[in-house]
Amino acid sequence: MHNDKLDIAQILRRIPLFQELSQEQIEHLAAQTREKRLHKGEMLFQKGDQPRGFYALVYGQMKLAFPSAAGNEKVVEILGPQQSFGEAVMFMDRPYPVFAESLATRCCCTSPARPSSRCSRPTPPSPAACWPASRCACTG
Repeated sequence: MHNDKLDIAQILRRIPLFQELSQEQIEHLAAQTREKRLHKGEMLFQKGDQPRGFYALVYGQMKLAFPSAAGNEKVVEILGPQQSFGEAVMFMDRPYPVFAESLATRCCCTSPARPSSRCSRPTPPSPAACWPASRCACTG
């Protein structure tokens, strides 16, 4: 049940942000990637948390939502395997506007909380220069 070792390099290659990286750059990122297993209903992050990175779903589903004024929740999106999320929030340097809740057994990858300061320029350098390391969160 998704207990096999993940091919982190392959996961990173599928993320559009990293598609132009060389094999060596991907391997460098993959070597610094870590897994974190979550269960159904477990929160990956809460609305208002500072960004710890961006995520790429490997298995299952993730719900992005925010609490409504009536005390319910408003679902923004349900994500599935091979979808990434949280990239924009890292660049904006603002708290997460939504929470992320696991809907099923799943796995995600996350990069460091913030890209390096070189990436805040109008034309940032390559993604490898922005994210010198990454981590991976995974459920199974």
